[in-house]
Amino acid sequence: METPTAPMALSERESALAERIRSLSEQASRDELVSSIEEHRVSLREVARAFARYPSPLRSQSLGVQQRDIVTLVRRLTSQNSFSIELVIPTRALIGRSMVMARLNFFRMLRHVVDQLKPDDEVRETLDQRLTDNIAECVYQKAAEEILTAIVCRSESELEVRKRAAQLLLQIWDAGPILELHEVIPALAQTWKARRRIRVAYGTMLGASEVFALLTSGCNSRFIDFLVREDCGDAQLWSFREFMFGISYEDLQQLEENNELISSETNSPVSESRDGIWSGTYHVGDSVEQFYQYYLKRHLNATTRSMLDLPGPKQTAEQYVLEHLLKDHWDEVNSRAGQ
Repeated sequence: METPTAPMALSERESALAERIRSLSEQASRDELVSSIEEHRVSLREVARAFARYPSPLRSQSLGVQQRDIVTLVRRLTSQNSFSIELVIPTRALIGRSMVMARLNFFRMLRHVVDQLKPDDEVRETLDQRLTDNIAECVYQKAAEEILTAIVCRSESELEVRKRAAQLLLQIWDAGPILELHEVIPALAQTWKARRRIRVAYGTMLGASEVFALLTSGCNSRFIDFLVREDCGDAQLWSFREFMFGISYEDLQQLEENNELISSETNSPVSESRDGIWSGTYHVGDSVEQFYQYYLKRHLNATTRSMLDLPGPKQTAEQYVLEHLLKDHWDEVNSRAGQ
């Protein structure tokens, strides 16, 4: 049996970055750091080989009289709920998830190596930024798959939308983590990058200045257009406020009732000004890990509201927008993902 060609565990750009840090370790006579880098690279390649050994979900397969192809797999996925779907996800996809985390931990390890090497400020800043970008891509990939999976499992959503989300998942599972998010769903990649760049000032809590800041920071225009349109529903509007201000719907409601605001950075109460404008600032956090926690908290809150039929948004802002794109802009989304 012919052994499948393993996908690259690292892109050329990522490999060059790892090699540069390894060379700096050699120059500093830190043999233990060199060994750690090499061991992690070997382990990554092994994960990539395991990923390649399992068949692509885009390929038709047969086992006796049983047949599986894209149509049957999509049908199976869209018949699941958020608890049962894990039992039908192809093994290649599960290893792909592990590969995302293995890559993330590899870049974290390189960041610790740079900390120990203590290069000059300019070199350190360059290396730190590149490693942060790589870690961010891993986190974006993880969160995007979770959003697509949530859409696939959401029985309240249109079946065609759920099928399209499943088709995107199959393309991601086929390619593995070397396929970056901006190549599949640029709206999410651009929006998350823009959100991490801005610091929100609590003003009227309407988000007007923040919308402008998002756009000037490179946010995807379709994301903004959908959530600030005149006929935007209350749930979608509140999800956007959660996205912008980093405060849950329930806490926003309470704050409006009490006329006070808790600054997420200082944990101190910030009162309403004479003009009815909230004061204070909020930043989702400088680390990518904090950004994922910021997303995950909103996702879990929305899921809880949906399960218990509580007031407030039943999906995150990202999920609302992605469903909209899958429904009304599928040709655009599919053409990008299929490139």
